[in-house]
Formats: sequence, C-alpha cells, structure tokens
Amino acid sequence: MDDTPARVLVVDDNDLIRNLVYLILTSGGYRTDVAAGYADARRLASTRRYHAYVVDIRLGDGTGTGLVDALRPADPDVDGRCLLLSGWRGDQAPDGIPVLHKPFGAAELTAAVRALAVGGGPAC
Repeated sequence: MDDTPARVLVVDDNDLIRNLVYLILTSGGYRTDVAAGYADARRLASTRRYHAYVVDIRLGDGTGTGLVDALRPADPDVDGRCLLLSGWRGDQAPDGIPVLHKPFGAAELTAAVRALAVGGGPAC
C-alpha cells in the first residue's frame, strides 16, 4: 500500500474560498495545488496528474463543468475523482459528479475528498 498522500487540485476564482479549501486539505494531509481559474487549472493538469479535483462550478474564465470536459480526453476517469463546489442551489452538474454546496464545513469537505481519493488514482 502506498503511503504517499493523495494529490488534489483546487480550482476556485475566489481567493478566500480557494485558500480556505487549500488550508483544510493541507491540514488533512493532502498534497494540494491551487489554480485561480480555468486556464491555470488546465496548465497545472497538463504537467501533473491528480487523485482528486475540487472545482468551483462558476469560474471567472470558464466553468468547472467545462474544465472537467477539457480534462476528460487525457484523463477519462476524471468524473469519478471530481468534486464540484457551488454557491447556487440551481447549478447543474453532470451525472455522477458530486456537488458540495457553499457554505460547507471542513468535515464535509474532507469527507467528500476522501471518498474521491480512496483507492488512489492516476497521480504522479
């Protein structure tokens, strides 16, 4: 069994939310990278694979669902390792991708990410 902590990419254009999620996950033992938007996330994902993705549905330069679509050709299993964040109850997510609605607690976030990262994933 590999004891290496799971690597998570957090994508949110809101500095406060992005930093809070980073702190929660890092303190929970995850190796966490952050991206401020769609373009930054695409750049990071092209250089590294992740066990899990935590992505805001509404990004300033794109959408979280669009990001998942863009990652899918290189990472066909991305849907099963993605958690979408939303501040709007009406936001729609693709089938099979969980949504965590804001505001959320640290325990809710870590439980959701733990469920995604279980069993590892294609990370390096």
